[in-house]
Formats: sequence, C-alpha cells, structure tokens
Amino acid sequence: MVKKVIFATDFSEASVAAMEQVKWLKEKSPETAVEILHVFNSAALHMPAPYYFMAEANTWISEHIEKIRGKAGEALEKAKEEFGGDCTVCLREGKPEQEIVEYAKESGADMIVMGTHGLTGLNRWVLGSVAEYVVRHSSCAVLTVRTTEKDA
Repeated sequence: MVKKVIFATDFSEASVAAMEQVKWLKEKSPETAVEILHVFNSAALHMPAPYYFMAEANTWISEHIEKIRGKAGEALEKAKEEFGGDCTVCLREGKPEQEIVEYAKESGADMIVMGTHGLTGLNRWVLGSVAEYVVRHSSCAVLTVRTTEKDA
C-alpha cells in the first residue's frame, strides 16, 4: 500500500496529466498522503547581457528569484486546491532531478509521480531528462506520466 506520494510538478501540461493520476490514486486510497513538490533551478536563470557585469546584477538575480518563488508558491497553492487542501506543498531550489530524489528520501515517500516531456535525440542529450534521473536514482517507486501527442 502506498502511504505517501510525492507529486513533483513543473506546472507543465505533463504535470497536469501526472496530477490526474495522483488524484485517481487518492480517490482509490484516501489515506494516502500527498505532498506537492516544485523545484526551481536559480542557476538556470539567464541574465540579460547588459546586466551581467553591472553591480546591480546580484540585485536583479535576487529580485527575479523572489518573483519566481512568489509565482511558484501561488501555483502550488492552486494545485493544493485540486486535492481539496488535503495535502502539503514544498518549494525547493536546486537541480530538480537531485532535489526530487533527495526530498522523497527525506520524507519517506513510497512513490514519486511526475510528468515527462518525452524529449528524444539531441534535445534530450542537451537538456537531459529529469524523469530519467529520478527513475534511476530514487529509492522508491516512480510513476512517470507522458501527455498525449495532441497535448505536447
């Protein structure tokens, strides 16, 4: 029996499809605890070239990170409403693939549910696959959900 599920979201269409699976699981097993996790990678922020060497660069980065945190926090609360408030939310900063695995281990999760974008070829090689990393490194079960072609 699955006692705790981590729903890892990047707020994409693939995550919406994954959320539907978590909702189905919660309907079938109401005692299952759901934790919604979003990880943002501040290292991936691209600073506009004019700011890069300016003294204000750190201020720009800090302000941008706070905006991201605010928007992500709002999106997490909206996702929480999808479960009738019967879940917890967590916002973390770092490399998503590593943070998801770490959070699941720390929280004692039985399962991670997440969307996958289905990248192939050069895009996958260049961008990597968060889902693949999580599947390979997680100590618990991982359910990846891909959107249909029309949704992607």
